[in-house]
Amino acid sequence: SIILTLQSYILIIAWACKRLRSKLIKTTTKTMSQTQTASSWRDLPRRILTVAVGVPSIILLLQNRVTSWLFFQGAHLICLLEWRALVPPSLSSADTARGGDASSHLSQYYLMSVFSIASLVITVIPTSLLPLALMGSSVVFRLIPHLPMCQKGKSAEYIYLTIQHYQFGLLYLSIGFHFLLQIAVSDRGAYHIGNLLFVVWMSDTGALICGRIMKSTISQRQAESGHTQKGFFLMFLQSISPGKTIYGLLGATITGPISALLYPCVIHLFDNTNEVDINHLAQRATLGFILASTGIIGDLAESSVKRLSTKKDSGKLLPGHGGVVDRFDSLLSSAVVYYYWILV
Repeated sequence: SIILTLQSYILIIAWACKRLRSKLIKTTTKTMSQTQTASSWRDLPRRILTVAVGVPSIILLLQNRVTSWLFFQGAHLICLLEWRALVPPSLSSADTARGGDASSHLSQYYLMSVFSIASLVITVIPTSLLPLALMGSSVVFRLIPHLPMCQKGKSAEYIYLTIQHYQFGLLYLSIGFHFLLQIAVSDRGAYHIGNLLFVVWMSDTGALICGRIMKSTISQRQAESGHTQKGFFLMFLQSISPGKTIYGLLGATITGPISALLYPCVIHLFDNTNEVDINHLAQRATLGFILASTGIIGDLAESSVKRLSTKKDSGKLLPGHGGVVDRFDSLLSSAVVYYYWILV
């Protein structure tokens, strides 16, 4: 009887300890989830402040072709400086330790100069001359490391990695801003550029909200169940940017078509002369979906550049958003599609 009683007490104590342990794990998991959720929204006040100041200013600038052109060209110049800061770090630890050799710095100076001049030229030339400008600048980039003053160093691999960085910048930044400027100065440029900005930035917001909400929920469930296996596509996304989620992509592709449908109504509120056309809803929704999808591609491209450069943001000019490249990354790819889909 004594042995049975002791066994009963031991079983009761073990059961109580198990329940207590389970409760503690759940409480800890919930606390960690709440902490992660709170930290993920920590930048929200700064984001709201930036939007509250920036959006009215942008709306005013877009009303006139000249101010609109100056706005996008100014953003382009800032992006060129931020792109220089996103150059990948030296591949050689010894070269990094001694601050690089003189020839390497000289090569980077020439590369940055050629990149800046070529980028400015690309944004202002006619669209028909883009292939010629890209080919010419690419040839110059390839020849710079062979200049006599650039051949003394031992950082050839790093120089060619820098060349690759700037060549992608021409395709990504320069071409993107070329078409943004073309849209801005076109007939009804204010309407079209407003449409592009509204759809793309609203889809970015949808991706941010859906991604953060669902990420905290999924993290809590995975912590409770112990199941953390990821699919191939999610692994691909998070190898580019650890914060990316499938739900964020879905949020963008859902918000994009909705924003495209709402844009004429928003314009009608401020300008009664613009009639709301209800005969092309399918085309508007399709355009919104395509712009959101190409915006995702642009965002992933810039995230890949930041990943290689070991930087979280392209800059700190826009509180809560990062740099100007971070804010324009989706627009740069979507502008090309908008130009050929709507204006050509």
